[in-house]
Amino acid sequence: MDYYAILGVVRSASPEEIKQAYKKLVMQHHPDRGGDHNTFIQIQAAYEALTSKKTHNQKRYNSTIHRNKNIIVSVDISLNDVLTGTEALVETRTARQGYQSIHIKIPAGIRNNDTITVHGLGDDYFLDSPRGHLHVKIRVIEQNNWRRERDNLFTDVKVNSLDLITGTVILVNTLDGLAIRLSIEQGTQTHTLFSVPGYGVPNLNTGKRGNLFINVIAETPVLKDKNLITKIRNFKSEINNSTK
Repeated sequence: MDYYAILGVVRSASPEEIKQAYKKLVMQHHPDRGGDHNTFIQIQAAYEALTSKKTHNQKRYNSTIHRNKNIIVSVDISLNDVLTGTEALVETRTARQGYQSIHIKIPAGIRNNDTITVHGLGDDYFLDSPRGHLHVKIRVIEQNNWRRERDNLFTDVKVNSLDLITGTVILVNTLDGLAIRLSIEQGTQTHTLFSVPGYGVPNLNTGKRGNLFINVIAETPVLKDKNLITKIRNFKSEINNSTK
């Protein structure tokens, strides 16, 4: 049975053209309007068959569409780069264009293992499909004596144990090369944590910098002068007596 002939459409007819032809014939041959019942049944059967066929073909076509692959690369940056933001030159290779160099802007405050996506710069093997995407995974290299937690930075600073007893003012170098004055009160204990606002890492969304936390670690001086050691022992006895 030629369903296309029954509906009066060509084989290349679109689903919309088939639908319009069906509606027109149904109106003409509906039994309630005096039409022939068998002809009406044939029209319905033809429409159902062609609709099912078109749907099947469309699903089959969609299932065979090829998609170009995404390209994934990694870029290493320093913790200093996180403070200011930076740029990186990424080398990729596609099926048709071969090797290509792409400049990537890395924003300040980016986190370790964050991914920057550049749309349309992935592989290009299939000409009938859009290019894939380029995914750049960021790896922040650990830096000696610096640790990041969210937007805050942590660092250790050694201070003479005698200065912790008497109190002092020290200069602390920040990650971005500035020197800040830190007042240490008399009797400060080792591993006391000082917080300095505004010297951490910029927030990725707001740009506001977090805090710098300075962990003070007591450093015991090595003394070779026996007389000086004796004096310190005497001072220690006096201190112990004064704190009882």
